[in-house]
Amino acid sequence: WHYPFENQDLFLCGIIRPAHHCSFSGDNWKDEVLELKTLAEELGINFHQCHLPYYTNKIYDDNNEEFNRFFWNMFDRGIEICKMLGITAAVVHPFSAEADRDDVRAHVAENRRLYGPYAEKAAQSGIRFAFENLSRSIHFSSNAEDLLPLIEEFRAENAGICWDIGHGQMNYGD
Repeated sequence: WHYPFENQDLFLCGIIRPAHHCSFSGDNWKDEVLELKTLAEELGINFHQCHLPYYTNKIYDDNNEEFNRFFWNMFDRGIEICKMLGITAAVVHPFSAEADRDDVRAHVAENRRLYGPYAEKAAQSGIRFAFENLSRSIHFSSNAEDLLPLIEEFRAENAGICWDIGHGQMNYGD
């Protein structure tokens, strides 16, 4: 028997929700990754990309220190998981700055501030960030025009775009 899909997206967003007992959120996460890798090899599955954890509020809260420490630890773990599985593209949700929706420079700077060190680490491991378009036009990064400056800002880290067709349809229509 052969699994009908060769390329899969690995959903890592759940690792920031350990109350749901998500895979890879516990102390034995490396063993779980190796088990998944073995199973994927047996079934002929290639994890070509993943979705890294995303901050549920589009605007980062510097005052939420406990959650932020946990979030970035799990985000970093997601990069390690990608490295262990040979994943080369990691989808990330762009942040919005506390600025006007159309202040692209402020939003790009906020993403550099927050994602910069992780994008550099990922790039050193052969992993590129793919910034995803979001589903609501009131947020930065809901359209292609917002994503292009992000790619330019993260050019050294070989960033790209993940265009979510459903999100695009919600913003642009048919």
